[in-house]
Amino acid sequence: MTDPQAGPLARLRTFRGVAPADLQALAAAGTWLEFENGESISREGDDDRSAMILVDGRMRVQVSQGARDLGDLWPGGVIGESALFGVRTKRCFSVSSVGHSRVLSLTRDRLRALPNNTAVAALQRHVIEVTAKRLQTADLDLRRVWREEDRARHVASAPVVEPAAPMGLFDRLKTLLGVSA
Repeated sequence: MTDPQAGPLARLRTFRGVAPADLQALAAAGTWLEFENGESISREGDDDRSAMILVDGRMRVQVSQGARDLGDLWPGGVIGESALFGVRTKRCFSVSSVGHSRVLSLTRDRLRALPNNTAVAALQRHVIEVTAKRLQTADLDLRRVWREEDRARHVASAPVVEPAAPMGLFDRLKTLLGVSA
């Protein structure tokens, strides 16, 4: 008999081709949480002790106490992935549910208790891919900011040239030949 919790995991692209028994073990190792529309899933600055995989629904990601939207996460999206690597950090953003959402919350210790589990390996591969994409995006953003700063610095350091008085042909020839009047 299939675990009713493993079924939704099997629908996620991350877990395609994973053995049902491994999905059942992963589903049982985590904590299933449900959130309603607008409910906070995590807050910027909270301790980052677990990763959460969005299984159903949608989550909105924001920074600076909601001042800036970073976008939405859809099923298969992961937040708090650094906790899976044993890194103790604070959450960098706030996440809230858009409509009804269901997540599987996982800790590093729970995953380590599942050696040779193909679902864990698939999740780790997915987290590495997501992290690499986020690093690439951050790199592109930094390059853009640095270019803008370089342009602003160049404009600020450029000498101010006062508009010259209109020159006639005779004045231009004197300047060209280095003849003073």
